[in-house]
Amino acid sequence: MIASVRGEVILIEEDYLVVDVNGLGMQIFAPLNRMEGLYRLHEEIFLYTQLIVREELWTLFGFADTEELSLFKQILNISGIGGKSALGIVNRLAPAEIAAAALNGDTKPFESVSGVGKKTAQRIVLELKDKVEKMGIAGMAELSRPAADSQSKAGDNDAVAALCQLGYSATEAKKAVVAVLTEDPLLDSDALLRKALLRLSKF
Repeated sequence: MIASVRGEVILIEEDYLVVDVNGLGMQIFAPLNRMEGLYRLHEEIFLYTQLIVREELWTLFGFADTEELSLFKQILNISGIGGKSALGIVNRLAPAEIAAAALNGDTKPFESVSGVGKKTAQRIVLELKDKVEKMGIAGMAELSRPAADSQSKAGDNDAVAALCQLGYSATEAKKAVVAVLTEDPLLDSDALLRKALLRLSKF
């Protein structure tokens, strides 16, 4: 097993690096978006790695820290998830975002990754939830309570009062505002009111 690699970056492509290790050029697929600033051409890099062997194809994946590597391994163990899809998730989402989505039962962040459909995202959420709780990923506690944070924000929001004036009950109004804020907590009052009205009009 190749557990780590240290060497000079001699080639940078869209989703992989080639690292010269004592004259041997190793192709290493890595979450380059999340590693921005950590690698440069002709400079030394150190990566924690995971080798995946599939029939005659050997693929090496590399990560800047052990937290990302651990998440990659957990995602890779989920049925139907290959190395490239697992890498795509780690490349797009920070470890805390992955953990929070799993804890909240939120499939949308995973569905935003190319090649991950709704059913696969549901399976990821289901299988990751218990695992990420035990991992204690930094920052996940703050991100895993969006509904509660939105609830407190909605309590004294002008949008709730405005919806009540339009004939909706306080319960209906608050529920709609909480739902909208959970999806986008940074909305201003006008946008929040419009989206809450749209949500209520569908029911």
